[in-house]
Amino acid sequence: MADRHIDIERMIMQAHYKLQLEAEASSIKGGQLSDMEREDYQKRINDLLDAVSTLLDSNRAMGEKLDKTTAAYDDLKAAIKRMESQTGSDYPEREQAR
Repeated sequence: MADRHIDIERMIMQAHYKLQLEAEASSIKGGQLSDMEREDYQKRINDLLDAVSTLLDSNRAMGEKLDKTTAAYDDLKAAIKRMESQTGSDYPEREQAR
C-alpha cells in the first residue's frame, strides 16, 4: 500500500511539473497569458491537485477499512469453525438443504 502512495505522489508531482512547463512554454511562444489568466490557470491546477489528494486519502482510508474488515471476517470464520468442531454441528449443511 505504501508503494502505491509513493507512486501516486510522484505522478501528482510530475503532472504539476508538466503543467507548469506547458504554461511557461506557451508564454514564451507568444501566447502570453495575462496575470489574471495565469492566476486562474494556477488555481485550476491547485484545485485539481487538491482533488487528487483528497481521492488518494479516501482511497487509502477505504483500503485500511477493507483490510480491517477482511481480518474481522477471517476471525469470525475461524470462530465459527472452532464452534462447529466443538459442538459437532452441521448447521451450514442444514441451511443449504432448505
